[in-house]
Amino acid sequence: MNNQARILLFALLLFFAFGAWLLPSEAQRSGPSREGGAPKPAAGKAIAPKRAFTAQSKITSPGVSTSTPDSVQASSFGESAPVNRVAAGPGAVESDREDENEAAENRAVHQVTAAAAARSQRMSPSDAMKRDGAMQTMAPTLNIPSPIVTFEGLGRTQNIAAGFGNLSPPDTNGDVGPNHYVQQTNLLVRVWNKAGAPLTAPFRLSSLWAVANGGPGGQCAASDAGDPVVLYDPLADRWMLSQFAFTSLSTPPYHECIAISKNSDPTGAYYLYDFVTGGTTGANEFPDYPHLGVWPDGYYMMVHQFTLGGPFNGTGAYSFNRAKMLVGDPTANYIYFNLNLASHPEGIGGGLFLWQKQSEPATAPQEQPSAQLTPAPRQTYEHDWAKHSLDTTHSVIDQIKRQRKDDDLKDAVGRR
Repeated sequence: MNNQARILLFALLLFFAFGAWLLPSEAQRSGPSREGGAPKPAAGKAIAPKRAFTAQSKITSPGVSTSTPDSVQASSFGESAPVNRVAAGPGAVESDREDENEAAENRAVHQVTAAAAARSQRMSPSDAMKRDGAMQTMAPTLNIPSPIVTFEGLGRTQNIAAGFGNLSPPDTNGDVGPNHYVQQTNLLVRVWNKAGAPLTAPFRLSSLWAVANGGPGGQCAASDAGDPVVLYDPLADRWMLSQFAFTSLSTPPYHECIAISKNSDPTGAYYLYDFVTGGTTGANEFPDYPHLGVWPDGYYMMVHQFTLGGPFNGTGAYSFNRAKMLVGDPTANYIYFNLNLASHPEGIGGGLFLWQKQSEPATAPQEQPSAQLTPAPRQTYEHDWAKHSLDTTHSVIDQIKRQRKDDDLKDAVGRR
Protein backbone atom coordinates (compact mmCIF):
# COMPACT_ATOMS: atom_id res chain seq x y z
CA MET A 1 0.00 0.00 0.00
CA ASN A 2 1.47 3.29 -1.09
CA ASN A 3 1.77 6.32 1.17
CA GLN A 4 -1.19 8.11 -0.46
CA ALA A 5 -3.52 5.15 0.29
CA ARG A 6 -2.29 4.95 3.88
CA ILE A 7 -3.01 8.66 4.43
CA LEU A 8 -6.52 8.31 2.95
CA LEU A 9 -7.29 5.26 5.12
CA PHE A 10 -6.05 7.06 8.26
CA ALA A 11 -8.23 10.09 7.47
CA LEU A 12 -11.35 7.89 7.03
CA LEU A 13 -10.72 6.08 10.33
CA LEU A 14 -10.26 9.42 12.11
CA PHE A 15 -13.51 10.76 10.58
CA PHE A 16 -15.58 7.72 11.69
CA ALA A 17 -14.05 7.82 15.20
CA PHE A 18 -14.92 11.52 15.57
CA GLY A 19 -18.49 10.88 14.37
CA ALA A 20 -18.97 8.01 16.82
CA TRP A 21 -17.86 10.30 19.69
CA LEU A 22 -20.03 13.23 18.56
CA LEU A 23 -23.40 11.42 18.44
CA PRO A 24 -23.64 10.21 22.08
CA SER A 25 -22.12 13.45 23.32
CA GLU A 26 -24.83 15.52 21.59
CA ALA A 27 -27.53 13.16 22.91
CA GLN A 28 -26.20 13.61 26.42
CA ARG A 29 -26.22 17.39 26.08
CA SER A 30 -29.83 17.47 24.84
CA GLY A 31 -31.19 14.99 27.40
CA PRO A 32 -31.94 15.39 31.11
CA SER A 33 -28.96 16.61 33.08
CA ARG A 34 -27.84 15.80 36.61
CA GLU A 35 -26.57 17.83 39.53
CA GLY A 36 -28.76 20.78 38.68
CA GLY A 37 -27.72 21.09 35.02
CA ALA A 38 -30.41 22.26 32.62
CA PRO A 39 -31.28 20.39 29.39
CA LYS A 40 -30.38 22.11 26.16
CA PRO A 41 -33.50 23.51 24.49
CA ALA A 42 -34.32 22.67 20.92
CA ALA A 43 -33.98 25.41 18.31
CA GLY A 44 -36.75 27.98 18.52
CA LYS A 45 -37.94 26.79 21.96
CA ALA A 46 -37.37 28.27 25.40
CA ILE A 47 -37.51 26.63 28.79
CA ALA A 48 -38.32 28.25 32.11
CA PRO A 49 -35.35 28.82 34.39
CA LYS A 50 -35.08 26.47 37.36
CA ARG A 51 -34.01 27.29 40.89
CA ALA A 52 -30.40 26.35 41.52
CA PHE A 53 -29.35 24.45 44.62
CA THR A 54 -25.93 23.77 46.04
CA ALA A 55 -24.56 20.26 45.86
CA GLN A 56 -24.88 20.01 49.64
CA SER A 57 -28.65 20.49 49.57
CA LYS A 58 -30.42 17.42 48.22
CA ILE A 59 -33.95 18.43 49.12
CA THR A 60 -36.25 19.00 46.17
CA SER A 61 -38.26 22.22 46.10
CA PRO A 62 -41.36 21.92 43.93
CA GLY A 63 -42.37 25.48 44.85
CA VAL A 64 -46.04 26.35 44.82
CA SER A 65 -48.78 25.01 42.66
CA THR A 66 -48.83 26.40 39.14
CA SER A 67 -52.59 26.80 39.36
CA THR A 68 -54.02 30.30 39.68
CA PRO A 69 -54.43 31.32 43.34
CA ASP A 70 -57.88 32.12 44.66
CA SER A 71 -58.90 35.76 45.13
CA VAL A 72 -61.88 36.01 47.48
CA GLN A 73 -63.71 39.09 48.74
CA ALA A 74 -64.83 39.45 52.37
CA SER A 75 -68.22 37.80 52.91
CA SER A 76 -69.37 40.65 55.17
CA PHE A 77 -68.17 44.02 56.44
CA GLY A 78 -69.18 46.36 59.23
CA GLU A 79 -68.00 49.01 61.66
CA SER A 80 -68.09 48.51 65.41
CA ALA A 81 -68.92 50.84 68.22
CA PRO A 82 -65.92 51.97 70.30
CA VAL A 83 -64.32 49.06 72.15
CA ASN A 84 -64.38 50.81 75.53
CA ARG A 85 -68.16 51.12 75.20
CA VAL A 86 -68.65 47.55 73.93
CA ALA A 87 -66.51 46.13 76.75
CA ALA A 88 -68.64 47.91 79.34
CA GLY A 89 -71.90 46.55 77.91
CA PRO A 90 -73.82 43.42 78.95
CA GLY A 91 -73.07 41.59 75.69
CA ALA A 92 -69.31 41.67 76.17
CA VAL A 93 -69.21 38.27 77.92
CA GLU A 94 -71.21 35.05 77.84
CA SER A 95 -72.69 33.14 80.75
CA ASP A 96 -73.80 29.88 79.13
CA ARG A 97 -70.53 27.93 79.08
CA GLU A 98 -69.78 24.81 81.11
CA ASP A 99 -67.08 24.84 83.74
CA GLU A 100 -64.55 22.78 81.75
CA ASN A 101 -63.83 23.44 78.08
CA GLU A 102 -61.12 22.76 75.57
CA ALA A 103 -60.29 25.42 73.02
CA ALA A 104 -60.77 24.42 69.40
CA GLU A 105 -57.65 22.98 67.85
CA ASN A 106 -56.39 19.94 66.02
CA ARG A 107 -53.36 18.42 67.68
CA ALA A 108 -52.80 15.47 65.33
CA VAL A 109 -49.78 16.92 63.54
CA HIS A 110 -46.79 15.11 65.04
CA GLN A 111 -46.75 12.10 67.34
CA VAL A 112 -43.76 10.49 69.05
CA THR A 113 -43.72 6.78 68.29
CA ALA A 114 -42.99 4.18 70.95
CA ALA A 115 -39.85 3.12 69.07
CA ALA A 116 -38.52 6.71 68.99
CA ALA A 117 -39.21 7.15 72.70
CA ALA A 118 -37.39 3.91 73.46
CA ARG A 119 -34.36 4.95 71.39
CA SER A 120 -34.15 8.28 73.21
CA GLN A 121 -34.05 6.50 76.56
CA ARG A 122 -31.14 4.30 75.42
CA MET A 123 -29.16 7.17 73.88
CA SER A 124 -26.09 8.32 75.79
CA PRO A 125 -25.21 12.05 76.06
CA SER A 126 -22.31 11.58 73.61
CA ASP A 127 -24.62 9.93 71.06
CA ALA A 128 -27.15 12.71 71.51
CA MET A 129 -24.45 15.33 70.86
CA LYS A 130 -23.51 13.57 67.62
CA ARG A 131 -27.13 13.68 66.46
CA ASP A 132 -27.79 17.26 67.57
CA GLY A 133 -24.79 19.59 67.57
CA ALA A 134 -26.86 22.39 69.08
CA MET A 135 -27.72 20.43 72.22
CA GLN A 136 -26.57 22.15 75.42
CA THR A 137 -24.93 20.17 78.20
CA MET A 138 -25.21 22.89 80.84
CA ALA A 139 -27.61 25.70 81.68
CA PRO A 140 -26.66 29.10 80.22
CA THR A 141 -25.84 32.07 82.43
CA LEU A 142 -28.86 34.21 83.19
CA ASN A 143 -27.91 37.67 81.94
CA ILE A 144 -31.23 38.97 80.62
CA PRO A 145 -32.15 42.36 82.10
CA SER A 146 -35.08 42.65 84.48
CA PRO A 147 -38.42 43.76 82.96
CA ILE A 148 -39.31 47.45 83.21
CA VAL A 149 -42.87 46.69 84.34
CA THR A 150 -44.93 43.55 84.97
CA PHE A 151 -48.66 43.11 85.53
CA GLU A 152 -51.27 40.39 85.42
CA GLY A 153 -52.92 39.80 82.07
CA LEU A 154 -55.98 37.74 81.16
CA GLY A 155 -56.24 34.34 82.79
CA ARG A 156 -58.35 31.66 84.40
CA THR A 157 -60.05 34.07 86.80
CA GLN A 158 -61.32 36.30 84.00
CA ASN A 159 -62.50 33.34 81.92
CA ILE A 160 -64.50 31.92 84.81
CA ALA A 161 -65.99 35.33 85.57
CA ALA A 162 -66.98 35.63 81.88
CA GLY A 163 -68.70 32.23 81.97
CA PHE A 164 -66.08 30.40 79.88
CA GLY A 165 -64.80 28.15 82.65
CA ASN A 166 -61.28 26.70 82.46
CA LEU A 167 -59.86 26.71 78.94
CA SER A 168 -56.92 24.72 77.64
CA PRO A 169 -54.75 25.79 75.92
CA PRO A 170 -55.05 29.56 76.58
CA ASP A 171 -53.24 30.52 73.34
CA THR A 172 -51.95 33.68 75.04
CA ASN A 173 -51.20 36.35 72.45
CA GLY A 174 -50.43 40.07 72.64
CA ASP A 175 -48.64 43.00 71.07
CA VAL A 176 -47.33 46.38 72.19
CA GLY A 177 -47.64 49.78 70.52
CA PRO A 178 -46.33 53.24 71.39
CA ASN A 179 -48.86 53.72 74.20
CA HIS A 180 -50.78 50.46 74.69
CA TYR A 181 -50.56 46.74 75.26
CA VAL A 182 -53.37 44.58 73.83
CA GLN A 183 -53.82 40.95 74.78
CA GLN A 184 -56.03 38.18 73.39
CA THR A 185 -56.47 34.72 74.82
CA ASN A 186 -58.99 31.93 74.56
CA LEU A 187 -61.44 33.61 74.76
CA LEU A 188 -61.14 37.27 75.83
CA VAL A 189 -59.56 40.58 74.79
CA ARG A 190 -58.34 43.45 76.95
CA VAL A 191 -56.44 46.73 76.52
CA TRP A 192 -53.91 48.25 78.96
CA ASN A 193 -51.69 51.29 78.87
CA LYS A 194 -47.96 50.64 79.04
CA ALA A 195 -47.90 51.23 82.77
CA GLY A 196 -50.19 48.22 83.23
CA ALA A 197 -53.43 50.08 83.97
CA PRO A 198 -56.43 48.43 82.25
CA LEU A 199 -58.29 50.73 79.85
CA THR A 200 -61.16 48.31 79.10
CA ALA A 201 -62.91 45.47 80.82
CA PRO A 202 -62.31 41.98 79.36
CA PHE A 203 -64.61 41.40 76.38
CA ARG A 204 -65.36 38.80 73.70
CA LEU A 205 -64.04 39.63 70.24
CA SER A 206 -67.33 38.35 68.82
CA SER A 207 -69.15 41.17 70.62
CA LEU A 208 -67.67 43.64 68.11
CA TRP A 209 -69.55 41.83 65.32
CA ALA A 210 -72.86 41.89 67.23
CA VAL A 211 -75.56 43.83 65.41
CA ALA A 212 -76.38 45.63 68.68
CA ASN A 213 -72.84 47.05 68.65
CA GLY A 214 -72.98 48.17 65.02
CA GLY A 215 -71.47 44.99 63.60
CA PRO A 216 -72.68 42.90 60.63
CA GLY A 217 -73.61 39.83 62.70
CA GLY A 218 -73.01 36.41 61.12
CA GLN A 219 -70.78 33.59 62.31
CA CYS A 220 -68.14 36.00 63.65
CA ALA A 221 -70.78 37.30 66.07
CA ALA A 222 -72.20 33.87 66.95
CA SER A 223 -69.38 32.50 69.10
CA ASP A 224 -65.72 32.75 70.05
CA ALA A 225 -63.83 29.74 68.71
CA GLY A 226 -60.35 30.95 69.65
CA ASP A 227 -56.87 30.82 68.09
CA PRO A 228 -56.58 34.59 68.59
CA VAL A 229 -53.92 36.83 67.08
CA VAL A 230 -53.41 40.50 67.93
CA LEU A 231 -50.91 42.59 65.96
CA TYR A 232 -49.79 46.20 66.08
CA ASP A 233 -49.20 47.50 62.55
CA PRO A 234 -46.21 49.86 62.96
CA LEU A 235 -46.36 51.00 59.34
CA ALA A 236 -49.88 52.46 59.74
CA ASP A 237 -50.11 52.89 63.54
CA ARG A 238 -53.15 50.59 63.69
CA TRP A 239 -54.25 47.47 65.55
CA MET A 240 -55.48 44.10 64.29
CA LEU A 241 -57.59 41.69 66.36
CA SER A 242 -58.47 38.28 64.91
CA GLN A 243 -59.76 34.77 65.58
CA PHE A 244 -61.43 32.01 63.59
CA ALA A 245 -65.12 31.06 63.70
CA PHE A 246 -67.19 28.05 62.65
CA THR A 247 -70.23 26.01 63.63
CA SER A 248 -68.21 22.80 64.13
CA LEU A 249 -64.78 21.42 63.22
CA SER A 250 -66.26 19.12 60.57
CA THR A 251 -68.76 21.58 59.09
CA PRO A 252 -67.60 24.29 56.64
CA PRO A 253 -67.66 27.13 55.89
CA TYR A 254 -64.83 28.22 58.15
CA HIS A 255 -64.27 31.91 58.89
CA GLU A 256 -61.38 34.21 59.78
CA CYS A 257 -62.67 37.28 61.66
CA ILE A 258 -60.37 40.32 61.41
CA ALA A 259 -60.91 43.71 63.08
CA ILE A 260 -58.76 46.72 62.09
CA SER A 261 -58.74 49.79 64.33
CA LYS A 262 -59.89 53.00 62.66
CA ASN A 263 -57.01 54.90 64.21
CA SER A 264 -54.11 54.41 66.62
CA ASP A 265 -56.38 54.01 69.65
CA PRO A 266 -57.10 50.31 70.34
CA THR A 267 -60.02 51.27 72.61
CA GLY A 268 -61.84 52.99 69.72
CA ALA A 269 -63.95 51.71 66.82
CA TYR A 270 -62.91 49.01 64.33
CA TYR A 271 -63.51 48.00 60.73
CA LEU A 272 -64.86 44.45 60.79
CA TYR A 273 -64.19 41.79 58.14
CA ASP A 274 -65.55 38.25 57.93
CA PHE A 275 -63.58 36.14 55.44
CA VAL A 276 -64.70 32.62 54.50
CA THR A 277 -61.41 30.75 54.21
CA GLY A 278 -60.17 28.29 51.61
CA GLY A 279 -61.49 29.92 48.46
CA THR A 280 -62.66 27.45 45.81
CA THR A 281 -59.92 24.85 46.28
CA GLY A 282 -59.69 24.61 50.07
CA ALA A 283 -63.22 25.26 51.31
CA ASN A 284 -63.20 21.94 53.21
CA GLU A 285 -59.85 22.65 54.90
CA PHE A 286 -60.21 23.59 58.56
CA PRO A 287 -57.74 26.54 59.05
CA ASP A 288 -56.07 25.60 62.31
CA TYR A 289 -53.35 27.53 64.15
CA PRO A 290 -53.52 30.77 62.11
CA HIS A 291 -50.48 33.04 62.38
CA LEU A 292 -50.33 36.48 60.81
CA GLY A 293 -47.67 39.02 59.90
CA VAL A 294 -47.62 42.68 58.85
CA TRP A 295 -46.12 43.54 55.44
CA PRO A 296 -46.42 46.72 53.37
CA ASP A 297 -48.45 44.97 50.66
CA GLY A 298 -50.70 42.84 52.84
CA TYR A 299 -51.52 41.07 56.07
CA TYR A 300 -50.08 37.59 55.52
CA MET A 301 -51.48 34.50 57.23
CA MET A 302 -50.42 30.86 57.39
CA VAL A 303 -52.65 28.03 58.66
CA HIS A 304 -52.43 24.26 59.15
CA GLN A 305 -55.12 22.57 57.08
CA PHE A 306 -57.20 19.63 58.31
CA THR A 307 -59.75 18.30 55.85
CA LEU A 308 -63.17 18.66 57.52
CA GLY A 309 -61.32 18.88 60.83
CA GLY A 310 -59.81 15.41 60.31
CA PRO A 311 -56.54 14.43 58.63
CA PHE A 312 -53.73 16.93 58.18
CA ASN A 313 -53.55 18.30 54.63
CA GLY A 314 -50.68 20.74 54.35
CA THR A 315 -50.66 24.51 54.62
CA GLY A 316 -52.83 27.40 53.53
CA ALA A 317 -51.10 30.70 52.71
CA TYR A 318 -53.12 33.92 52.62
CA SER A 319 -52.49 37.58 51.87
CA PHE A 320 -55.25 39.98 52.96
CA ASN A 321 -55.63 43.31 51.16
CA ARG A 322 -54.11 45.58 53.79
CA ALA A 323 -54.56 48.80 51.78
CA LYS A 324 -58.32 48.33 51.52
CA MET A 325 -58.74 47.11 55.10
CA LEU A 326 -56.99 50.17 56.53
CA VAL A 327 -59.54 52.51 54.90
CA GLY A 328 -62.59 50.35 55.62
CA ASP A 329 -63.22 49.27 52.02
CA PRO A 330 -65.96 46.57 52.01
CA THR A 331 -64.44 45.01 48.85
CA ALA A 332 -61.22 43.97 50.62
CA ASN A 333 -60.15 40.50 49.55
CA TYR A 334 -57.56 37.85 50.23
CA ILE A 335 -55.32 35.82 47.91
CA TYR A 336 -55.04 32.15 48.87
CA PHE A 337 -52.62 29.35 48.01
CA ASN A 338 -53.65 25.80 48.82
CA LEU A 339 -50.31 24.09 49.60
CA ASN A 340 -51.96 20.76 50.32
CA LEU A 341 -50.36 17.32 50.37
CA ALA A 342 -51.36 16.68 46.76
CA SER A 343 -49.20 19.56 45.52
CA HIS A 344 -46.67 19.39 48.38
CA PRO A 345 -46.46 15.77 49.60
CA GLU A 346 -43.53 16.68 51.87
CA GLY A 347 -45.97 18.57 54.13
CA ILE A 348 -44.97 22.15 54.95
CA GLY A 349 -46.99 22.36 58.17
CA GLY A 350 -45.24 24.51 60.75
CA GLY A 351 -42.47 25.64 58.42
CA LEU A 352 -43.88 28.48 56.35
CA PHE A 353 -42.15 31.60 57.62
CA LEU A 354 -43.99 34.93 57.54
CA TRP A 355 -42.14 37.73 59.29
CA GLN A 356 -43.73 40.77 60.87
CA LYS A 357 -42.23 43.96 59.48
CA GLN A 358 -41.13 46.48 62.12
CA SER A 359 -39.94 49.35 59.94
CA GLU A 360 -39.87 50.44 56.33
CA PRO A 361 -36.91 52.42 54.90
CA ALA A 362 -38.06 55.51 53.05
CA THR A 363 -36.23 54.43 49.90
CA ALA A 364 -37.63 50.89 49.76
CA PRO A 365 -40.42 50.25 47.21
CA GLN A 366 -43.74 49.71 48.95
CA GLU A 367 -44.60 46.51 47.13
CA GLN A 368 -41.43 44.67 48.16
CA PRO A 369 -40.38 43.34 51.58
CA SER A 370 -37.34 45.07 53.04
CA ALA A 371 -33.97 43.54 52.27
CA GLN A 372 -33.30 43.52 56.01
CA LEU A 373 -35.70 40.59 56.34
CA THR A 374 -33.63 38.30 54.10
CA PRO A 375 -31.90 35.65 56.24
CA ALA A 376 -28.11 35.60 56.06
CA PRO A 377 -26.64 32.87 53.81
CA ARG A 378 -25.93 29.69 55.69
CA GLN A 379 -24.82 26.15 54.98
CA THR A 380 -27.54 23.85 53.69
CA TYR A 381 -28.08 20.26 54.70
CA GLU A 382 -29.87 17.19 53.47
CA HIS A 383 -33.55 17.29 54.50
CA ASP A 384 -33.21 21.06 54.93
CA TRP A 385 -36.90 21.82 55.55
CA ALA A 386 -36.17 25.39 56.66
CA LYS A 387 -34.59 26.36 53.33
CA HIS A 388 -37.39 24.63 51.45
CA SER A 389 -39.97 26.54 53.46
CA LEU A 390 -38.24 29.84 52.74
CA ASP A 391 -38.14 29.02 49.04
CA THR A 392 -41.85 28.24 49.12
CA THR A 393 -42.60 31.43 51.06
CA HIS A 394 -40.73 33.54 48.51
CA SER A 395 -42.57 31.82 45.66
CA VAL A 396 -45.92 32.49 47.33
CA ILE A 397 -45.07 36.15 47.92
CA ASP A 398 -44.01 36.62 44.29
CA GLN A 399 -47.26 35.11 43.00
CA ILE A 400 -49.31 37.13 45.50
CA LYS A 401 -47.77 40.33 44.13
CA ARG A 402 -48.74 39.34 40.59
CA GLN A 403 -52.26 38.42 41.65
CA ARG A 404 -52.62 41.68 43.61
CA LYS A 405 -51.68 43.67 40.51
CA ASP A 406 -54.29 41.75 38.51
CA ASP A 407 -56.94 42.48 41.17
CA ASP A 408 -56.02 46.18 41.21
CA LEU A 409 -56.30 46.31 37.41
CA LYS A 410 -59.77 44.71 37.55
CA ASP A 411 -60.82 47.26 40.20
CA ALA A 412 -59.58 50.12 38.01
CA VAL A 413 -61.47 48.78 34.96
CA GLY A 414 -64.63 48.32 37.06
CA ARG A 415 -64.56 51.96 38.20
CA ARG A 416 -64.51 53.27 34.63
